Amino acid sequence: MKTKNYSIELLRIFCMLGIVATHTEGYFARSPMVSSLSVLQVGAVDCFVLITGYFGISREKFIHKFLSISFLTIFYNVLLVLLFGHNGNFVYDLFKACYITGPVCFNYWFVSKYLALVLLAPFLNILAEQLKGSVYFKFLAVLIMLNITIAYGFPFGDLYGGHTSLSLFCLLYLTGIGLRRLLTDHKVKLGYAILILIFLYCLYWFTCSRGFFQLCRYNNALVYSIAIVLFIIFSSIHIGEKWGKLISFFSTNVFAVYLIHDNYYMRIYMKKIAAFFQFPGGGGLWAFGIFLITVFCCCVLIDKVRSWLFVRLGINKAISSLGNYISAKVMRNVD
Repeated sequence: MKTKNYSIELLRIFCMLGIVATHTEGYFARSPMVSSLSVLQVGAVDCFVLITGYFGISREKFIHKFLSISFLTIFYNVLLVLLFGHNGNFVYDLFKACYITGPVCFNYWFVSKYLALVLLAPFLNILAEQLKGSVYFKFLAVLIMLNITIAYGFPFGDLYGGHTSLSLFCLLYLTGIGLRRLLTDHKVKLGYAILILIFLYCLYWFTCSRGFFQLCRYNNALVYSIAIVLFIIFSSIHIGEKWGKLISFFSTNVFAVYLIHDNYYMRIYMKKIAAFFQFPGGGGLWAFGIFLITVFCCCVLIDKVRSWLFVRLGINKAISSLGNYISAKVMRNVD
């Protein structure tokens, strides 16, 4: 099991900024510079699952992780309904806010798939442990063939998975395990990796502008490749303790940035918030950049307050105790 390192935490921040940019760039005047930022978010979603696979989810912690993510998602859903849900369906909205995996407007597709992955993780770990050496990577190659697409419907389209499918999440998790094995035994030349990333970004931009590929999909071959190279690059960067503490301050609350800014009610208000950053002439890149940083930092600070309250109220301790109890019962006979 890998210990926490600052370079990967920096990757989490980079990816979340890219995700926020994707969700909000439409609120700003279209320009080549603003549109170019959308290229930088390519592979961001895939990277989050790769990171999970790289560090792994242990059989002792997976129930605790499931409960923590579920409770955090429900907390922000309910909080934002209480603050902004005044459309005549208040009680019904509160019910839907707690039904985070159901077909309701408060369902975050990523959270739904990620929670399912968390439940499967201990069994995926057992599978990975049984497959040694080249056999594991042959198995991974088969999963890639079944899940990853090059163009629409080729080679198998969504027949065996899909760009938001649980099958893809399992592939990304197992890819993360594969990267851990490779990077443990092989040293990467950072310069070559950066050149490959630039080439992939250029290829993405070129093919996207020509409409050749389904490039907005998370199971696209270029998106998958960019995510892997991004991970390799960031994992190869050494960050000292001084900067690492600053990175950790923000990265600890990165998931809350997603839960807050992409909430059903917050999507409505995000457009209004973006209007405050519109300068004469549409604002452009500077306005968009300031907006992204402001949204990111505000969400992090909000979650810092939430985290402090959870500690003071004993909620974290209660979740941990419940997780340990359930885990002991459920995994008792799983080897």
